[in-house]
Amino acid sequence: VLLVTATLLLSGVLRQYLSDLIQGARLANNAALSRITSVSEFTPDYLTVAGTKNFDTGYESFDREDNGKTTKTGWFRLLRVGDHYLIVKTAPKVDKRLKFTGVLETVPAQVRSGVTEDLRRGGVKGTLYPFLLHADNPPQPWLGLIFAALTLVTMWYAAQWARRVTNAEQHPLVARLKPYGRFNETEASINADLAQPNPQRVGNTRLMPNWLLRVNRFHLDAVPLSDVTWVYSKVTQHSTNGIPTGKSFATLIYSQHQPELEIKLKKKQSDAFLESVLERAPWAVSGFSPELKQLWERDRSGFYAHVEKRKAQFASGTLFAGATPDA
Repeated sequence: VLLVTATLLLSGVLRQYLSDLIQGARLANNAALSRITSVSEFTPDYLTVAGTKNFDTGYESFDREDNGKTTKTGWFRLLRVGDHYLIVKTAPKVDKRLKFTGVLETVPAQVRSGVTEDLRRGGVKGTLYPFLLHADNPPQPWLGLIFAALTLVTMWYAAQWARRVTNAEQHPLVARLKPYGRFNETEASINADLAQPNPQRVGNTRLMPNWLLRVNRFHLDAVPLSDVTWVYSKVTQHSTNGIPTGKSFATLIYSQHQPELEIKLKKKQSDAFLESVLERAPWAVSGFSPELKQLWERDRSGFYAHVEKRKAQFASGTLFAGATPDA
């Protein structure tokens, strides 16, 4: 929704720009320019104007910075178009071309009065247009490329959304839950837990009788507690320039079929949350040690086998204390 809205809004803002970029500048002759009485009444777009003579006006444009320094930004030339004269602002100091492309802008009062006076003193017959052409300022393609990329991304996400609406099996969450059986049965199990009163909530995480759910704006983690194999609390010491600035706490949950979850909590919350998880999954290995980490990384199947053994002992009522699997 956000992408579609952004694309539509941006397409409205860039409508004229995109039109100019796709169609290119349109050719404007003397008759077309003579019908324009004010730049404010003219829809901004890019024009190509061809003339018969090109003169140097002697006027230059500057930008004055806050520190008082000035930067030269262009030169004003005079292009004869039929029986009219058009002031053209160019980047090069000497530009003898007879065809320019750019956008119409208001003429600085000093430049307009000065050029008008010069034409009068020179006995030149012709009318000065009440605007100038800012040349060599075509629409930059990079903005169009960004808009095109945004449009393609929006179309891709819209197609993904359409597929998932018409067929829920296409949703990535369904694929992540596939190890637990048929999706409609898994869905019913989660909904049954959600219907239970007073679930334990910590931030965006909900701990229920059979499931742990963590929800954010664009993602849902769903882990059945029967799948939990290893849990422990993690404390991270933060420092700035060697000076301790505080600690952060988290509970890490590892399961057989889902990526590890790191649930960031306050210290009291972390301890209580860990206890609640172990109450619901007492077979899970609890606590951290380098040996456990090494076993998890090098012999995952052995770790799972130990947890399954503990789960069987729990079912038979003979689960013994101790969290470390046999090496």
